[in-house]
Order: sequence, then C-alpha cells, then structure tokens
Amino acid sequence: MHSLKKILSLSIAIVLSTALFFLAFSLLLSPSLPEEGSPPRLYSLHTGDDITITYSGAFASAKESILIIVFSFTDDSLAACLRARAAEGIPVTVVTDKRNAAAAAKILGPDIITISRVMPGLMHQKIVVIDEAMVFIGSANMTTESLRMHDNIVVGVNSPSLADTIISRTVAFTMPPVRIPYTLRHHIIGSQDVEYFSLPEDREEAFTTIIDLINSATTTIKIAMFTWTHPVLAEAVIAAKDRGVDVEIIVDYSSSRGAGKKIVATLRDADLDVLTNQGPSLLHHKFLLVDNTTLVNGSLNWTKAAFKDNDECFLVINNLSTQQQHFMKKLWKNTTLEAR
Repeated sequence: MHSLKKILSLSIAIVLSTALFFLAFSLLLSPSLPEEGSPPRLYSLHTGDDITITYSGAFASAKESILIIVFSFTDDSLAACLRARAAEGIPVTVVTDKRNAAAAAKILGPDIITISRVMPGLMHQKIVVIDEAMVFIGSANMTTESLRMHDNIVVGVNSPSLADTIISRTVAFTMPPVRIPYTLRHHIIGSQDVEYFSLPEDREEAFTTIIDLINSATTTIKIAMFTWTHPVLAEAVIAAKDRGVDVEIIVDYSSSRGAGKKIVATLRDADLDVLTNQGPSLLHHKFLLVDNTTLVNGSLNWTKAAFKDNDECFLVINNLSTQQQHFMKKLWKNTTLEAR
C-alpha cells in the first residue's frame, strides 16, 4: 500500500511537471502583443524576444486586414503565415522596395497584393499594421537573418490614430514622392507622447528633431547605429560631449570600416569612445537614447541619403516608463558585452 502511494505521488508529480512545462512552452510561443491603452512595447533579440513569433502572433490575430511596408521580405515562415491568412479571406498588402519586389511576390504568392515602390532612393521603412490599429515599427527587415540573427529593436503599439496616419500615406507608394499633410504627428499611447516621422515628406522636421534632441541632452546620450555618415549629426554629438554629456556609441563593425569609416574616425579624434560589434551578425540598430528618457527608433540610418532620398520612418517615444528604461538598460548592457 505504501509503495502504491509512492507510485501515485510520483505519477502526479510527473503529470504536474509535464503540464507546467507545456504551459511555459505555450506562453513562450504566445507573444505579448500591444493592447489598446497600453504604453509602447519594445522587442529585441538582445532582451530575449523572438520577433518572428511576435509577428506570427500579430498576423494570426488579424480579423480585418494586414499591411506590411518593408525593404525586404524573404522569410519563409512569415510568408507561409500570410499566405494562410490570405487564403482565409484576410486582405494582405505588402509594399517593398523595387529591388526586392520580385522576390517578395514569389514567396508571398498570388493571393497577396504586392506593391513595388519605385523611387530614386530606397523604400527602407519597416512597418506592420494589423486591423488598422496594431502597429509595429522598427529596424528589422522580414528576412530570416534580420529577425533571428541581427541586432534590432521593434516597437509595438495599439493606436488607431497612428495606424490611420500610416495608411493615409500608402498612396505615396504608387506615385513619385509627394508631400502628404499630417493628420496627426503626436499620438498619446498609454499616456505617453509618441511622435511619428515619415520621410522623405518630413525630412526637414525629422532632421531638426534629432538635432534638437541631441542638443537637449543634459546627462547621457546612447547611440547604436548600423550606418553613420552624416557629419552634422557627428558635430552635434561632439558638442554634447564637450558640454559634459556622457556619450556612448556603438556602430556596426563592417560599416565602421566601410561607409562609416570617416565618421568613426572623426568621433574618435574628438575623444569619443566608439565601440563596434563583434561576431557574424549585423548591429542593425538605428536608435538614439537621450537622458534615458527619450527613445528614437526606426528604419533611419544616419546618412544623407536616408534623410534626403529614402522612404524612412521612426518614432520618438517621450518620457520612457520604468519598464521601458529597464528594457533599454538591459539591451545596452547586452549589446556592449558583445562589442569592443
């Protein structure tokens, strides 16, 4: 009888352990998506997020429409998810750069509307809009390498007003660049002021905003940038350092020895410590963190072409919450551990 009780206890323990394991596994595979009224959510591989699973979950949640605006789309798993949603009758539209449109159309199939953006510069934005409400904006392309290997941040929000602003501008992707008046730049999302910039329409305002943010820094500036060639932005950062602001910079290793070589040398000549990532993956970030309270993140590299010729976008998130600050602290720590 005693042995039977032990066997039953052991069996119950095994069943409970198995149930807990599958519960934890299911939670891992169920991404936390942005909800209406909640502050912006931040996602990055460096903080343990799987952006592929996040996007798959967002696509699966769609009830009315899916709009994707991205430089390159080659990921098989996300393409399969979109094909399945299109087959279920959900309208799916993908806008991509003309150089990558044929590859995107091939992998996405005939049931998905694929728009080739034709313009002198790059169609470099990275945006997802679900049901004209849920929005993701960041630095990640929809390629397997970008989603699962490279360093990126994606910001997720649930904001019908921001979604409407983005959707109203898709008309520009079927014609030469035109200036479309803003319906709304500032969006209150979970009590936070979030600004949205879309280039080339907002090139002047975008550049001025970033310069003003650098000039406003009083304690710290953190920059992680894939490609940096714009000298005026370097001058502003050097001026911030000269007035006592603690400036930390990380750039992509390959870019620091290629297109960004001159800027890196300029920054180092000004006694700024510029780190570069190590290893095979790209440091694909394009973010600026000012005083640990204001985050700029999106598709925009700090190059003249990005500000002048390309389709680009970024968000300015003001008054970062404690949770968002913790996220950025963890991200920066993990990123610098892999840099020198």
